[in-house]
Amino acid sequence: MKTPRLPAPEACLPRGPADLAPRRRLLLGSAAASLLGGLMGSVNLGLALGLAGCGGGGSDDPGAAPAAVDDPQRLPLGGVDSGGTGAALAIFVSAPIDSTAPITLNGLPFDTTDSAISDGDGQPLAPQFLQPGMTCQIEAEAPRGYSAAAPLARARTLRVSEQLRGPVAAVDAATSSFTALGQRVVVTPGTRFDAALAGGLAALQPGLLLQVWGQLDPSGGRIVATRLALAPASGAWVLRGVLRLLDRNSGRLAIGALQAVAQGGQVPQIADDVAVGGVVRARLAPGLIGGNAVLLAVRSDALHLPDRVEAELEGRVTRFESLRRFAVDGVEVDASAATLGAGSNLLALGARAVVRGRSIRGLLLASTVRVEPDEPVELEGTISAADTPRRSFVLRGITVVWSASTVFEGGSARLLAARRRVAVVGRWNADRSRLEALHIHVEA
Repeated sequence: MKTPRLPAPEACLPRGPADLAPRRRLLLGSAAASLLGGLMGSVNLGLALGLAGCGGGGSDDPGAAPAAVDDPQRLPLGGVDSGGTGAALAIFVSAPIDSTAPITLNGLPFDTTDSAISDGDGQPLAPQFLQPGMTCQIEAEAPRGYSAAAPLARARTLRVSEQLRGPVAAVDAATSSFTALGQRVVVTPGTRFDAALAGGLAALQPGLLLQVWGQLDPSGGRIVATRLALAPASGAWVLRGVLRLLDRNSGRLAIGALQAVAQGGQVPQIADDVAVGGVVRARLAPGLIGGNAVLLAVRSDALHLPDRVEAELEGRVTRFESLRRFAVDGVEVDASAATLGAGSNLLALGARAVVRGRSIRGLLLASTVRVEPDEPVELEGTISAADTPRRSFVLRGITVVWSASTVFEGGSARLLAARRRVAVVGRWNADRSRLEALHIHVEA
């Protein structure tokens, strides 16, 4: 008996990058044109904003309030170009790729014709390698031949870096997740799958070598995947995560549940700036010995912003002090003068945030902050137990709860009982102990 796929109202069910990209382009297309056009056509605007190097009263004080920005409008930050003909735009964006041809991040298109494209180890990549869902960082400037009809920022560098490259250990279809290299990887409706993995999560099997791009969520002990692809059979395994343990003398470290050790008298390359609690990138020899990975090298891989640029970050909150002081993917954010957008009350450890502002000596002075809820989870099957007074039931081992705002189709909450077949769309609560239902379709 096939359960119909539930409709997803736009107000509460964003479907992932493929469906969000057109909406972002509508919102940000005019913003990008205004950003670049204003920059190329009006030095006075740049001076009013206090652009570095313009002699117009700019400030490097991290405590100085950033220019006000009406979301989703971006304002230019940068300096006058060497020809003295206008301002040279400096933009830094860290986010998954929305689409290619042109490369688009968070709705802003980039000209990558002359870009230096590299992977997480600094090795050059061909432009054809870039695919939607890959997480990357772009440094860009405005093209000299700017045209309002083609508002493309010119990318100088583009770095694509996966979170994990290694074998699948186990798959848990009930929670839309799998484990690899000791890490829990969560698959969402917005996760992009390479053509070789057309079956989605069902195509994953233990032992399969994968590349995983995504967002690191240290508070939740997970990687939220934005793209999955088969990894080459040869080459080192890779893991990016928070360093939990390090013994430089023995060459032993731990990232999450993964233990890695030196092997055969070889001395792994451990960078001087590597420290417990920091985000690192470890290269591992293929294969496990005694349940441990073999460490080849490890270095710090925290995100570092270029100085004095207009920056936009999309990532997970990795440290939370207050709505005005937190960190995204390890980057410290001062939001004391920021406009807090919709959903900002949901800002917390592990939340997915988009922050725009100006970078000063590694600190991001935010102009706008927006929190994007995790994409909904879809689950269907037969209820094993129900507790109507508590508005909950158990489906495939997961506790599902409903509320007055839950939309029911096919039947009411009175029909929810053991052996009843249902399909649920919902979101995890903060500690991921239960699924909060948005829609419940009850099989008659």
